Amino acid sequence: MNRLPATLLAVIIAALAACALAPPSPAAARDLQVGFADDQFGSDLLTNTDASVRGEWFDNLTDTNAGLARINVYWNQTAIAEPLDPTDPADPAYDWSVTDGAVVDARERGLEVLLTVLGGPRWAEAPGRPEEVRPGAWKPDAAKFGEFATALATRYSGTYSAPGVGTLPGIDYYEPWNEPNLPNYIAPQWDGKEPVSPEIYRDLLNAFYTSVHEVNSNSVVVAAGTSPFGDRPGGKRMAPYYFWRQVFCLEDNLELDRKCANSTEPALMDRFSHHPINAVAGAGPTSPPPGPDDGVPSNFRDLTEIVRKAEAAGTVEPPGKRFGWATEVWYESNPPEEKAVSLKK
Repeated sequence: MNRLPATLLAVIIAALAACALAPPSPAAARDLQVGFADDQFGSDLLTNTDASVRGEWFDNLTDTNAGLARINVYWNQTAIAEPLDPTDPADPAYDWSVTDGAVVDARERGLEVLLTVLGGPRWAEAPGRPEEVRPGAWKPDAAKFGEFATALATRYSGTYSAPGVGTLPGIDYYEPWNEPNLPNYIAPQWDGKEPVSPEIYRDLLNAFYTSVHEVNSNSVVVAAGTSPFGDRPGGKRMAPYYFWRQVFCLEDNLELDRKCANSTEPALMDRFSHHPINAVAGAGPTSPPPGPDDGVPSNFRDLTEIVRKAEAAGTVEPPGKRFGWATEVWYESNPPEEKAVSLKK
């Protein structure tokens, strides 16, 4: 029997907010959208340059009745040089071949696609990146990210024809960045004990949202999934629920931080996302979080409450209620698995 590698078992669950607040009714359960994620620098199955490998694994996904594939788009791997016109997908500095193959294969099988876009190129990072910071994470330039978003959304608008490829399929779902509360993806996280990454991320998110919606107003921009765990202020990581309160200009008690709100633009998103992972062996969906601002399945509803307060305060736009996605979910078995689980499981 074919077996799914552990890295492919980053399961996407796109859940209605109601499902995060209470046990789902049978009707709500049918609205649950399930898919799989794979990484070019992990298993490299859904983005493999060998079409037969991609095809096999996309077929495996459809055999499980998955409805969606989450594909990473590395900005710093797609823009192999600094483009002269960064908003034009035909600029010769761009190499879209990896993403094209995955998007075409997914859409041919009727799968929805969520493109997670991350990793700033060298010329889109601030100067002075410390040696210990991963390339692509150091203060990425929001305006340049917005320009790349225009090129990306244009290419996958459903009407764009590329030489040698033909008309590319359209996609609706975009996720700007990944786990922005980790220094692996955005650095610095802190200036001493003052939060820095939420403002960096808000700027990236808003530039991306504006650009994508200018290309296609029907596109759905899902704010980046946060990592489930963080450290005390000034540590390496930032706890996810603290991070989101900072993005939305909310105090710890969820009251509006007026100084923040008066000096920043509202965060722009159509949906919000988080990675409610339990990484402790044997910890299931009802296990409590290690810290009050960490986010695991048992307290995922707390993030919905934060978003609802931001909606009421007007620090997230457009107006209206949005629901949450869990764009990575897994549990560690006890004892831990040796390699993988079967497709049947």
